[in-house]
Amino acid sequence: MTTTALSKHSVQLPSEVKALMLVPSELDPQLVELALTIFLGGFVAISKCNDPTTKKEFLIRYVASLANDADTAIRSAQMANKMESTNQKAIVEDLLKNLH
Repeated sequence: MTTTALSKHSVQLPSEVKALMLVPSELDPQLVELALTIFLGGFVAISKCNDPTTKKEFLIRYVASLANDADTAIRSAQMANKMESTNQKAIVEDLLKNLH
């Protein structure tokens, strides 16, 4: 098992909503804190919805959107790493094949 150096980031919104996150140290701290602020802001916005059913539906959509973005980030990192070590033409052809 390998260990990754972690940095602690804390963000608090004016609404008293706050979070503490440990992330790999090699990530830009300003971007990490911006992402965390946006993440919390989504929860605050959803919490202001008056109808409980609508609030729950928006939360489900928000979580699904976050999951989709995480999947995109993972796939993008994998592709970038693959491009560094393999034939770029084969990667592009594989991508085009998978689009159909």
